[in-house]
Amino acid sequence: MGDDFRPANKSGLFARHGNTIIISVLAAVTLVVGVLSVRQTHPELLSGLFGTGPGPAVAAVPVPLTPTVDLAHPFAGTAVEGWADGEAGIVAPTAAPLAGFTRAQVADALDRARRALISARIDPRVLHGTDVGLLVDQFAAPKRAEVLASPHLRTAIAEGSTLLEGVPVKATGTMSVHAGRRGELIIDMNHSFAYAFTPRDRAVPAGPMQIISVVRAQSQYGFYGLADWPGVGRGLIPLDHSRFFYSMSCSAAVRGYLAPADAERVNPGGATPEEDRKRIFDPSLPMPDPKGTC
Repeated sequence: MGDDFRPANKSGLFARHGNTIIISVLAAVTLVVGVLSVRQTHPELLSGLFGTGPGPAVAAVPVPLTPTVDLAHPFAGTAVEGWADGEAGIVAPTAAPLAGFTRAQVADALDRARRALISARIDPRVLHGTDVGLLVDQFAAPKRAEVLASPHLRTAIAEGSTLLEGVPVKATGTMSVHAGRRGELIIDMNHSFAYAFTPRDRAVPAGPMQIISVVRAQSQYGFYGLADWPGVGRGLIPLDHSRFFYSMSCSAAVRGYLAPADAERVNPGGATPEEDRKRIFDPSLPMPDPKGTC
């Protein structure tokens, strides 16, 4: 399974009409509005156009921008508001004996997979890249270099972006386990994670999704604990993964990193088909269409 990144919406152009009179009137109105806008925000620019400028007592009055997002509760009113906080959103199934593994061994495999996923998608030290070893060390030695080298096996926050302090990652989804080849357990994890970022300009966010990014992640780990496995030994390894970014910076996403939509001042997720939007927020549904990319 591969990675997929949905671009934010790109505004379209209005269709042109052939009525010359209408175009002329609209042009005149646009000019007047434009002049008024320039006069209010940059009056010095009018002096060269009309030969006059503002008097010494006239000055542009900045219009204050009012934040529309409660940065202490950024998820309020969004589709992820009801998701669990942090690792509480990653729940392992009840363990039972399976394919030669005892109940305790299956429970150990599930716990290892759960802790690895928490590190990969929730632990801020791994997300920000300050201590990726916390994730790497949970895998069997022959696979650690692969995990260390790939930002695709974890959520990697782009340089210059930071998560809101004190605001937990939101998570929802499921885990399951089944027998693979002899001595092998396969653990499947299908989750969605929501991250709230510190705004680039704390007065600017027009809505919560400008600073919230969602990652739909489907991961599969293998666990080997009955005997040494060729090339692995014993332990946990990543087998397969797929992910889908939503409401994010495309320039970061194409490099495998996550940054919010406000990093590029774009309309977050506006071009995403409704069916894919449902799949992003509901990990019980199939993964979104893999065709869309940044």
